[in-house]
Amino acid sequence: MAIVREIESGQWALACTKVSVVPHNAAPLPDFTRWPSFPFEGDLRVKDLAPPVAVEPPRSGEDASDCVACNTSDDAYIWFSERWRVRAMDRPTGLPMVLILECRSHLDLGDLPNLLAAELGVMTVRLERAIRSLDGVARVHVNRWGDGSAHLHMWFLACRVRRSGQRRAGPHPVGVARDFLRFSDCRYVGHRTHISTELT
Repeated sequence: MAIVREIESGQWALACTKVSVVPHNAAPLPDFTRWPSFPFEGDLRVKDLAPPVAVEPPRSGEDASDCVACNTSDDAYIWFSERWRVRAMDRPTGLPMVLILECRSHLDLGDLPNLLAAELGVMTVRLERAIRSLDGVARVHVNRWGDGSAHLHMWFLACRVRRSGQRRAGPHPVGVARDFLRFSDCRYVGHRTHISTELT
């Protein structure tokens, strides 16, 4: 590419400069992919971000009339109270236990009044203790994403006690994948019963 540059005071000349094409490099991977606990290995690539939208698309169940949680009866939950309900997966997931805590009112996290906000802290601790009382559970990961459903739901993921020579999955959503092992249906049902008894 030809450019004009000053070679002496008041004198200009054409000069040729070689410009290399800059390759499109994928975004660098986040630091947690280098943690010893990260459960995946091999070549990983970060997806390109889609262009921003002018309006955030609606989530499932933005309106209470279309909300799955609001239209599900208490029979589908392993524990419920006047203001909170606890749901378990219908079948084993590979983890010792996966629970979802929902408020009965059709609210998201930032919409909780002070009473429910305070109770959310109490319920989080109660569920963590109940899950950790299961045999073989060492940690409980608590997650809230909120991109799929508009109704507040908190995930509680039980992590196994580590085995000899094995690092436990780290504290990030994909970390629990390393703990996935097949749980029998009868053992899983037993865990659900234990949790409901602990919360009573």
